[in-house]
Amino acid sequence: MERIDLLLEKLDNTIPTSLGKKIDKLDELYDKLEVAKQEFDSEPSDDNNESLKEITDYVEEFEQEIVEQLETIYDKKKENDAKKKEVVETKQPILDTTKMSNPNTETQKQEKTEEKKESSGVLGLVIGGILLVGSLGAINYFKNNR
Repeated sequence: MERIDLLLEKLDNTIPTSLGKKIDKLDELYDKLEVAKQEFDSEPSDDNNESLKEITDYVEEFEQEIVEQLETIYDKKKENDAKKKEVVETKQPILDTTKMSNPNTETQKQEKTEEKKESSGVLGLVIGGILLVGSLGAINYFKNNR
């Protein structure tokens, strides 16, 4: 179960629902295994020993199957992450040092852009205010002339 917990942690607990149900079933099987151990400890007969052995083998096989599925999912996740990293690295622009501009002109361009953004914001507020006043006036006019 430790291996499963470790793999779940690496996968950020994002697994398919069917696999989650299998893990829940594994927890139930561990409970049944514990009951079988208690029965064998209280009455160590051949039947109880055989039952305990069967349950233990089944739980181990079931756990191994879950571990293999989790490892497969983890491997696919690593491959996808590696592919995404390659795509991001190839999409990053390569700097052309021949066209490097003066840092001061870059700062000036940024300031002009910020000024344009600010002035368009003020213009939007002024136009919005005019429309609001005009709308309220029209509402008042039609309200009084009914």
